Amino acid sequence: MFTVFELMILKEKGLVEWDDPVSKYLKGFTYNHDGWGNYVSKAQLQTPAQVSSMHPSPQQSEPITLRQLASHMAGIGLDYPPIDVSSWPKSVPGDVLWLHHALNASQGETLQTIRDLPLIAPPYTLPAYTNAGFNVLGWALATAAGGEPEDYAIALERDIFEPLGLSSGFNVTKESSPRVAVSSKFPFEVGYDIGSYNPSAGQFSSLLDLITVMQTFLDPSRNNSLLSPRSMREWLRPLHGFPDDFTEMGAPWEIVKLSDSNGNTKRWYSKSGNFLASNSNFIFDPVSSFGVVVLMTGQYRFALELAIQAIQIFQPAFDSLQEQMARQFYGGFWQSDDLRSHADVYIKNGSIWLGGLVLNGTDIFEMLEGGTRYPKTRKYGMWPTGRDDEF
Repeated sequence: MFTVFELMILKEKGLVEWDDPVSKYLKGFTYNHDGWGNYVSKAQLQTPAQVSSMHPSPQQSEPITLRQLASHMAGIGLDYPPIDVSSWPKSVPGDVLWLHHALNASQGETLQTIRDLPLIAPPYTLPAYTNAGFNVLGWALATAAGGEPEDYAIALERDIFEPLGLSSGFNVTKESSPRVAVSSKFPFEVGYDIGSYNPSAGQFSSLLDLITVMQTFLDPSRNNSLLSPRSMREWLRPLHGFPDDFTEMGAPWEIVKLSDSNGNTKRWYSKSGNFLASNSNFIFDPVSSFGVVVLMTGQYRFALELAIQAIQIFQPAFDSLQEQMARQFYGGFWQSDDLRSHADVYIKNGSIWLGGLVLNGTDIFEMLEGGTRYPKTRKYGMWPTGRDDEF
C-alpha cells in the first residue's frame, strides 16, 4: 500500500504517470514474451539449429507499466528467482526456507529472472499476486524520485513518514529491526534485513501511525493529507472483478464487497500484509467513512477475517448515525421562495429518496409516470455528486 501511496505522491508532483513503462525508470528492463509451451519446448531441444527451426516467438509488443505492477496485473510470478520445487508435491518448501530464499535475492537476480522466464499470463489478463513485481515497482519509483533503485526506503521516509509525522513507520533494515514486535512463533524474523524486498515486505508501523494514514485517506481535504481529493478518487477504483462477485482487485487494493445493516453492498478497500509471524490488515470504506486496522503476531494469520468481524460489529452504529444525520440535514419538505417548486425527501434503508417533485408548477412524477420505463410504483433515489448538499 505504501509503495502505491508513493506512486500517487510522485504522480501529483508530475514525476510519473500510471501507464509509464517500467523501462522508463529501470533502463534495460524487459521480459520474456514467450508462452510456457514455447519456453519448455526450447528447453528440451538439444542444438541452436533445432531452436531456430521453431516458429519464432511473437515480438514483445506491449510494455509492462507502473499501473500493471501496482495492481498485480503485470503477469510476473510471486517471488523471483523461484525456489526449487522439483520435489513437489511430495514435499513443499516451508515458510522459513521460502523467506530465506526470497530475501537473499538481489535486484539483479530478480530482473534477470523476469528476462528469462515467461510471464504467468500476458499483462492485463488477470491478477497474479507478485512480491517480485512490487519490488520492481519500488525500485522504479525510487529512480523516478531522483535516487537509485536501492533508495526506496529513503524516498518513503522523505515523502510519507516525515510529512505525516509517522514516528513508528519504517522499512526494516538491520538498524531498525529492534523496533519490530517479537513473536513467540518465528522470533528470529525480526533479525532479517529485508533489503531489496522492502517495497513488498519491509513496511512496518504502529496502530497510531496507520490511523493517521487512514484519516487522510478517508478525508483527503485534511491539512496533513499528502494526496488531493481528486487523487484519492482516482486511486479508489477496482481494476479487475472476480466471478465470485465478492472480491475485486485495485492498485494494490484487495477489495471486498460487504453488506451494511440495510442490506446495501459497499466496497471495502483493503490491504493485508503477512510475514512469518507478523500479520496485518488495513481496510476502510470511503462511503461509510470508517475503517479498521489489525496488527498481530502469532500463529493465526487471517487478519482480514478479524477486520471483517470488527466491521460487522461497528457497521450498524455508523449506519444509524449516517441515517440520523441524513434525516436531520435533508429529510422533509423543501420549497422554493416563490412556492412554485417543492420536493418531498425521505430517508429509508440507508438511502435518500424523493417522495414527490414539483418544478415551476409541473409535477415531475405525474409527467413521467405511466409508461413501462417509469411505472407508478417506481422509486426515485437521490445520488450524491460528491459535493456537499448536492444530489
